Amino acid sequence: MRAVETAYHNSYDKGTIIDYANFQFYAYDKGTSVSEFLDYFGKQSSNYNGGKVLASFISDGSGGLAPDNGFFTACSRLKILYFAPDSTSVSQKLQLLKDSLASTLTHFYPLAGVVRDAFSIDCKDEGLPFFVANVKGLLRDFLDRPDVLFINRLIPSEFSWDEGAGPGANVGTVQLNYFDCGGIAICLIFAHHIGDATTLCTFLKSWAAAANDSARILRPEYIAQSAFPQQPSMPKESYLFYPLQKFLKLGKFVTARYVFDASAISTLKAQSASSNDNHSTRVEVVSAFIWKCFMAAAAEVSSNDHKPFLLTHPLNLRRRAEPQFPDNSFGNFLWLATAQCGNPTDKDLKELVKEVKRAMERVDKQFMKRMESEDGYYENVEELRQGIPEEANWLAFSSWCKIGFYDVDFGWGRPVWLSGFVSGDSDTVLPNSATLVETRSGDGIEAWVILDERYAAVFQKNEELLLRASFNPSVFPSHPSQSDPPTRLDPAELRLAESYRAVPAPLWHSLIKNLSSSPSSFSTAYSLVTWLQRHNLCFSYELLYSILIHALGRNEKLYEAFLLSQRQSLTPLTYNALIGACARNDDLEKALNLMERMRRDGYQSDFVNYSLIIQSLMRNNSVDVAILEKLYGEMEADNIELDGQLLNDIIAGFAKAGDIDRALYFLGVMQGNGLSPKTSTVVAVVNELGNLGRVEEAEAVFEELKEGGLRPRTRAYNALLKGYVKVGALKDAEYVVSEMERSGVLPDEHTYSLLIDAYGNAGRWESARIVLKEMEANDVKPNSYVFSRILASYRDRGEWQRSFQVLKEMKNCGVNPDRQFYNVMIDTFGKYNCLEHMMAAFERMKVEGIEPDTVTWNTLIDCHCKQGHHNEAEELFKEMQESGCLPCTTTYNIMINSLGGQERWDDVKELLGKMQSQGLLPNVVTYTTLVDIYGQSGRFNDAIDCLEVMKSAGLRPSSTMYNALINAYAQRGLSEQAVNAFRVMRSDGLKPSLLALNSLINAFGEDRRDAEAFAVLQYMKDNDLKPDVVTYTTLMKALIRVEKYEKVPAVFEEMLLSGCAPDRKARAMLRSALRYMKSTLKL
Repeated sequence: MRAVETAYHNSYDKGTIIDYANFQFYAYDKGTSVSEFLDYFGKQSSNYNGGKVLASFISDGSGGLAPDNGFFTACSRLKILYFAPDSTSVSQKLQLLKDSLASTLTHFYPLAGVVRDAFSIDCKDEGLPFFVANVKGLLRDFLDRPDVLFINRLIPSEFSWDEGAGPGANVGTVQLNYFDCGGIAICLIFAHHIGDATTLCTFLKSWAAAANDSARILRPEYIAQSAFPQQPSMPKESYLFYPLQKFLKLGKFVTARYVFDASAISTLKAQSASSNDNHSTRVEVVSAFIWKCFMAAAAEVSSNDHKPFLLTHPLNLRRRAEPQFPDNSFGNFLWLATAQCGNPTDKDLKELVKEVKRAMERVDKQFMKRMESEDGYYENVEELRQGIPEEANWLAFSSWCKIGFYDVDFGWGRPVWLSGFVSGDSDTVLPNSATLVETRSGDGIEAWVILDERYAAVFQKNEELLLRASFNPSVFPSHPSQSDPPTRLDPAELRLAESYRAVPAPLWHSLIKNLSSSPSSFSTAYSLVTWLQRHNLCFSYELLYSILIHALGRNEKLYEAFLLSQRQSLTPLTYNALIGACARNDDLEKALNLMERMRRDGYQSDFVNYSLIIQSLMRNNSVDVAILEKLYGEMEADNIELDGQLLNDIIAGFAKAGDIDRALYFLGVMQGNGLSPKTSTVVAVVNELGNLGRVEEAEAVFEELKEGGLRPRTRAYNALLKGYVKVGALKDAEYVVSEMERSGVLPDEHTYSLLIDAYGNAGRWESARIVLKEMEANDVKPNSYVFSRILASYRDRGEWQRSFQVLKEMKNCGVNPDRQFYNVMIDTFGKYNCLEHMMAAFERMKVEGIEPDTVTWNTLIDCHCKQGHHNEAEELFKEMQESGCLPCTTTYNIMINSLGGQERWDDVKELLGKMQSQGLLPNVVTYTTLVDIYGQSGRFNDAIDCLEVMKSAGLRPSSTMYNALINAYAQRGLSEQAVNAFRVMRSDGLKPSLLALNSLINAFGEDRRDAEAFAVLQYMKDNDLKPDVVTYTTLMKALIRVEKYEKVPAVFEEMLLSGCAPDRKARAMLRSALRYMKSTLKL
């Protein structure tokens, strides 16, 4: 056998790759000079955003298991990199490789043949084309920061891909690339339909053994034809890969490389483990994890695409047969394992791992036994075909783990890398795919993921993926400076590094901080950190990287911060830097997930991060009591000392979340520690106390502010003023404004608008107009907000008709309505069921060029839902998304309530999944809504499940949620279940509300248990809960149900004595009882 040699230099233009699987092998030799690699091949970037991959259609045969018209994906391409000593020249290596290759081909003669047809190879000693290319630069530079696009340059450009593997085409070809440093990269290409990856590995081991003059040359065994005879007469539908061809579409694909180290795989195994787990393999857990990330990306890109998700995994049948086929069996000994998932939101990683494991375990000894029968192969193919859906989002996996590529040694040491393949920019037909290759250490996995560019854009930003896998890291297990001290660098660079060795670490830290503070010099800072690490000039590299991550976070480059974090293992410093970056960029979900993972890894979060997260919650108006309690619980568990800033944030957070008692508690803690709250903290407390009408306490806190030496500003006065307006204390409100003027604090638009509110609530519209004139006199021009407050006052008083008058007066003052004004107007019309006026205001808003926001859309959708116009509500929901306005959690809560009211449970489930796929977490209102709609429909098990899910998510159920559940039980007369829900409510530390107790009375009444109903009344009196008209009316209804009419007047009298004014329903109950008593007396 002979190898036909062609020499060329740097000719790298490529055509379309068709019909061939491409296997590339790299070797490396340590260099002696600074590389020209970056200059020659262009600027390298660690933030690689993907290249494009080309098609691969294969016609199978030649005694393999994969029949004609199947295909193998373009990601089935392999590369191995390995070191070569300096003592061996390139020419010596070249001659050795050629001679040993020629002798090896005498045993692997099909590789030197040409394709005759889809089922056979002509072995006429045509030879194996052998190309040689020189590459300028050092291979080490490429290995240190791999650029997957550069791999294309190491493939023979003179090899004709367009001709494919049709008749007359060479089965394979080899290219030897040698670098200036003496390193080599061997590229071997062969048509996949002649053999699989195990076949290739056998060939390489034999070639390497021949190069070493070893007697242990593995000779191939050509048993495929006898084990699995070909049947060319069978229809193409019976071929293994044929059912999958329908999923292939033309498109542009992006390749990305992710490395899962042993630690990441262990974490994934722990996450997916179950009590009856029989030890999932690393291939199974990594496959399931990538599949999960792929499904999330596909769901986000195509939210309306409800096709199921399909996973395929080729399995090596050699070791599954009984008895086993030899490892050196030549051919394609493959079968496809398939797994499906209908709705990705229904399955967590644990369940997906089970699906993958079950798919692989189906190819067992019994399966192989059936394969041995005459038609067994084609029966199995038919069964496989029947299990593949007509439409699917397909992800094709290949695994090259435990095959033995890293055992190949040509005499220069084991290979240091094997990689996937990418190519140019042209459109191609290809499945989304992932090839798993074990790392050189044997305990990790490299995943070469090739996705449609739409999916890739989302997939590459998956925060869980970026945390568990390193994105295109260095090939070396540690940084080159650690494994290869810079004793072979350019002497000038070495002297420069030595001259800086005496510089103390704090000075480097200071310099990095200064450089990274400006976007224009950040790249310099990053290069400096890399240089310092290369020369071991500073040992606190995690601090340097955390400085860079902090800088990226401040510059709103969160994605880049995640990528940079992969350069080092996550430590407390880098964890804290990432959490801070997420919080500063208001990505709370990532911040909270990172904090949870940090705790699982045994690290304690920095107290500063708690402040940043709470501040982000307040900035986004998404602060929630349950989240704050969870965060504080973690602080207590970790014994984190609360400093002044953190206490201020906690107090303000609880105040803005509506838990003013908790805020006052922490305010007391702060003052007890001798710390003074910030003015903004006091304002938040006073503001919430005012909102709740607790003006005496608000005034006391305000006075403490002044006594503490702080001078109240306009915002502080406005917070107190708002409280007085809330309770209708007009004189106190006027006093606050006068006090402001005496203290030299100027009122602003908000002050005047609150005063206008106060006069409007008192019906003193002339005084309100005087305030408007006073604003003009004080050069405070009334803005749209002032008029929106006037309009809101009319709305709350039920005078919605005055909306048009306010709009007219507003125009007369030269003030144009803004979004907030229109939102109040739309809400006003909606509140009083004036849907035509509401929609007219909405259209006018758009005509004036004002973009509706989530508040606008939520109001429109909610009003239509409340009127029972569910179809119109769904149309508005769709229009909202088409306009580019993303639904918020409130929007989804409204729609869930609407769908639940219609008992469209599948749609409720789908909407919940869509909500979570967009990164929106269900909040207390979501769970309360679910409990309510499930309870009202009698789906109590679902309601209870929601409670449990909510608790497991760290959220605290609210009284409103239990009220809804108790009320649902009450309406169906399920008093025992209502009592149990009441007990659980108490055990959760929630104080029973009047609403919950009224629902409990109703439950007993519906169940004809009037004695227990009156026991609830006594409980209310004993616990200082004043019964209301609903309480007494429900008790009267309970008496009428058990025909104790004579007791109803006494209950009515007690209601009057308690100060409750009877409503129409209460009077009707009394009349009904008296009427029946009268009719009974006549009898």
